[in-house]
Amino acid sequence: MSELVEDALRRALLKPKKNVQKVTLPAFRGGKPRVDISNRELLYEVMEER
Repeated sequence: MSELVEDALRRALLKPKKNVQKVTLPAFRGGKPRVDISNRELLYEVMEER
């Protein structure tokens, strides 16, 4: 069994890696923050307004 596992690991680790295109994540500008998220009470108040 260990020979089988060793062979599988060698094949998996030694495979040439394909060129993978990097995907850019979407970004947006949310504007100036309305509240400091460390102030939990104020954060909940602002969230309840919506």
